[in-house]
Amino acid sequence: MDFPEARRGEIFSLFVGLALFFVLAAALLPRISIPAIIARMQAWANPHRTQIDPLLESLGLEAGSAEQGALAEAIQGGLPRQFLIGSGPELSEQSVMKVQIDDFQPADLAEWAIPLYWRSRTYDRYTGSGWQTSPVAMQFYAAGELAQEPAENYLQLQQSFEILAENSFIYATGEILSVDQDYQLAWRTAPEESPDFFAGIIRRPVYRVTTEIPTASEADLRATPRVYPAWITARYLPLPASLPSRVSALARELTRNAPTPYDKARALETYLRTYKYQLDLPAPPQNRDLVDTFLFELQKGYCDYYASALVVMARSIGIPARLAVGYTRGTYDSTDGKFIVTEKNAHTWAEIYFVGIGWVIFEPTAAQAEIDRAATGEESHLGTMPAPEGDVQDSTQRWDVTRGVRWLSAIALGGILLLGVWWILEAAYLRWLPPSKLAAHLFNRLYDYGPRLGAPPQRGETASEFATKLERLVTHIYEQSGRSKNLSELSIDLWKLRQFYLRAIFSSQPLTRVEKNELLHLWPGVRRQLRQAGWLYFGQRKWGFFHRQKLRPIS
Repeated sequence: MDFPEARRGEIFSLFVGLALFFVLAAALLPRISIPAIIARMQAWANPHRTQIDPLLESLGLEAGSAEQGALAEAIQGGLPRQFLIGSGPELSEQSVMKVQIDDFQPADLAEWAIPLYWRSRTYDRYTGSGWQTSPVAMQFYAAGELAQEPAENYLQLQQSFEILAENSFIYATGEILSVDQDYQLAWRTAPEESPDFFAGIIRRPVYRVTTEIPTASEADLRATPRVYPAWITARYLPLPASLPSRVSALARELTRNAPTPYDKARALETYLRTYKYQLDLPAPPQNRDLVDTFLFELQKGYCDYYASALVVMARSIGIPARLAVGYTRGTYDSTDGKFIVTEKNAHTWAEIYFVGIGWVIFEPTAAQAEIDRAATGEESHLGTMPAPEGDVQDSTQRWDVTRGVRWLSAIALGGILLLGVWWILEAAYLRWLPPSKLAAHLFNRLYDYGPRLGAPPQRGETASEFATKLERLVTHIYEQSGRSKNLSELSIDLWKLRQFYLRAIFSSQPLTRVEKNELLHLWPGVRRQLRQAGWLYFGQRKWGFFHRQKLRPIS
């Protein structure tokens, strides 16, 4: 692109500054959580909400603690995914965690039989517009201490997590047995009675967790008893009285020919996967049931809608179900041996309870791979989760977005700081100069603008002649461009600057400090007007901007 040689430095600084600004904005915007901002504004507007105090009392947490903030937000009613590291369905490529599974090899991915979901919380109470949890009790565990006794016929997994974003929840696939550092778990029911997990809290972002996963085949799931424990039916079957009857009617119709609870759950799961997946949706109506709206009006949505529908429909036909929140497995890095999980992997899914087996994941969301449980025996470990194309990446061919953004952010911040320091030093230098030298320095700066405006200083030209020529040029450029506003002010400021310069050079009486302050006050306006005139002149001369006729030079 053509540009005036005399303005190389100014053009360079302008575009470098713009580039640094946009890089910094791109790095910071994904970290801004709109729901979190709204929640804080609501808390500020109504600080005496009654829901939080009983929560803190039941958890035994002190006000203001990090744990209190994390759990208090998670326990509030609403669509659970808004309490993840990302915000709502508008999720980004920002990495949130790295996960490594012991003894996992890249070649195992296509045949890996466990659906990997990094769960953080579960919800049991459907309100008609979202989800809440029943009262919970916090229990503290030392590093390595068992949170519950291992069950028979369960597969144990060791997973190492590196949380890259600010978050204190414990993420894991399966039921948590122990963690390699002090941790806390919030239970709806005491683990020694019948463990009912809500959420876990940890202080350090790097941890190793041991979990257990049921190893039931499809045949095992079909053979489970249909008589559920009392605490399961009391907690995981209730629905709001306001739930429209057509929701349960649809569930009964879809499962009419299914002989077992597993087949019924699969029938519901298969039906919901026919709905269109879409992120761009309006907020759910406040006075309408969320699931009813999704099933009969929207008939499209994202994972919160799908999972809520499956849980509610399963409960309506007597199958205990709950909602789980966390992340899907992410992208596997074959070199590091880790799964890279980003904000876009934030997910909500359904879990169905089977007697003697426990909670089993069901995936109703159409955008996610279907869980295949056709295989039998321990070898299947709940079936195969197909690997999407390109899900395994070689780090030699993969651009680490998070690391790149961090480096670019650091460079951008450094550049902005350097520009800020330069502006501060320049202002300090001008204030440091004596009044007469300041006048001479600023007037000499005017000579830099002559070539940019098409009128470089001529040999034998006096200061007064050059200042007059410069004023005429600027006036002509602004008039031709239809931007003659504030020209009179510019003419006065240029005249003052010239007079101060002539006095500093030729008068025996030096300038006063008051006149120096006047110089410092008028110079930023003069400089801004001259720079704008330079851009107008360059644009008009090269491309005919701002006016139909080419700018004519004046003598």
